[in-house]
Amino acid sequence: MEIVSIGLTVYFEDGFWHGLFEQEYEEIYQVCRATFGQEPKDNEILRFLQTQFVRLSFSTEATVKQHVQIKNLYSQKNVKLKI
Repeated sequence: MEIVSIGLTVYFEDGFWHGLFEQEYEEIYQVCRATFGQEPKDNEILRFLQTQFVRLSFSTEATVKQHVQIKNLYSQKNVKLKI
């Protein structure tokens, strides 16, 4: 069975709200950033996904070597030191 993992992180930067879309399929990782402008409501994000997702331009493919879950800030610092 094929599994596609897709994530969305909405964040505020330089006066605008952005969405960082991430997708992973068969160990290929790609990202795309979209600008929303004003803070999007849940229904606006859903509408965006339904109407614009297929038009997003994702980055070139990158191979996923290791998937690390970071549980807290202390663990995050340890992971950064090991890289």
